[in-house]
Amino acid sequence: MVCMHMQMLDQHLHCPTFGTHRFLSQSYPSIAGESVTNLRYSPITYPSVLGEPLHGEDLANSIPKGGLDWERALRCLRHALRTTPSPDWWRRVLLVAPCYRSQSQQSSTPGAVFSPDMIGEAVADRTIELLKLTNSETQCWQDWLLFADIFFFLMKSGCIDFLDFVDKLASRVTNSDQQILRSNHVTWLLAQIIRIEIVMNTLSSDPRKVDTTRKIISFHKEDKSLDANNIGPQSILLDFISSSQTLRIWSFNTSIREHLNSDQLQKGKQIDEWWKQMMKASGERMIDFTNLDERATGMFWVLSFTMAQPACEAVMNWFTSAGMADLIQGPNMQPSERIMMMRETYPLSMSLLSGLSINLCLKLAYQLEETIFLGQAVPSIAMVETYVRLLLIAPHSLFRPHFTALTQRSPSILSKSGIMVKARR
Repeated sequence: MVCMHMQMLDQHLHCPTFGTHRFLSQSYPSIAGESVTNLRYSPITYPSVLGEPLHGEDLANSIPKGGLDWERALRCLRHALRTTPSPDWWRRVLLVAPCYRSQSQQSSTPGAVFSPDMIGEAVADRTIELLKLTNSETQCWQDWLLFADIFFFLMKSGCIDFLDFVDKLASRVTNSDQQILRSNHVTWLLAQIIRIEIVMNTLSSDPRKVDTTRKIISFHKEDKSLDANNIGPQSILLDFISSSQTLRIWSFNTSIREHLNSDQLQKGKQIDEWWKQMMKASGERMIDFTNLDERATGMFWVLSFTMAQPACEAVMNWFTSAGMADLIQGPNMQPSERIMMMRETYPLSMSLLSGLSINLCLKLAYQLEETIFLGQAVPSIAMVETYVRLLLIAPHSLFRPHFTALTQRSPSILSKSGIMVKARR
């Protein structure tokens, strides 16, 4: 039965409807006290040969590691990590790791699911796979970006045991036959999740925090051969990211001070000095994002990991820098009605947005939603286009039912003039 369960799940992964929404009659019981990010949709449930639903969690946890069913499960997950199905699909097949569940959440969950141990293995495997591709000088930066988006989503949803994942990854790097850690891609990947609450709690209060921090720092790879006059944005980001990550960990765990080296502290000062110079040169925090050279782009990417809030404010100021204009009176407007419209600027390019930290993308998306959907003025096309580009770049990290979230923040949004919601069958 276990084998049949995994085979059906495997077939679902490879079928044409892979990653699409499925609305099932089964309802998933809500769990009191569970955060919104950890709520699962109705699970995908497959009937057994006798017709009763298979309880995926019980089955997944009973599969012996290294067996045929275990390998089949990992093959499914590796395929999913490469082909990036929708967040809806992930929520249907994964579970919150036991270490992140409260006592009231320990009951078994029906549905086709993978265990947290399986997903941890698969994510570690994908990380090593991308490292090998990077070392072979294959251009795979886009693959890293897609993977980071899914990784952030899985970690924030509590589907990966952070401590266990760091242990798995450190073991793979240590036991690798070749010198696999030649770049700071792993440090960059972990820097993406460093501000997630469960990660911060682990690194600040868990009994194993010191050992885990040492393992994270062991992934740092300083490249002394970089030519400061001939490097692109990606190289700058990877060069500075270890300093950014370590200083961030230090901010909520001062016991790692002994692990900071002078190079990392110096790079931290360089980031701060660069930002001060940019503010001084641009004046009143208005940076022209259409004229950033490669070095400025790379440094702004670094800034997004170290000081996301000032970076977010700089972007929002760019969109409002052209000022406002009165909207011309229309046939459906009252004579006394006055509508303001933002003057046009330019949207942020996909290349610039792609290197920003996911933390900044979240902040920026939230601010753009405030202005676009809840603001008093008509937003500029550039602002709306940038918002859409953010959703395209990080669909997993920024995923949530948009209208539900917006109406919760502002119940009156649907009563505004010009707002129309269409339901599609």
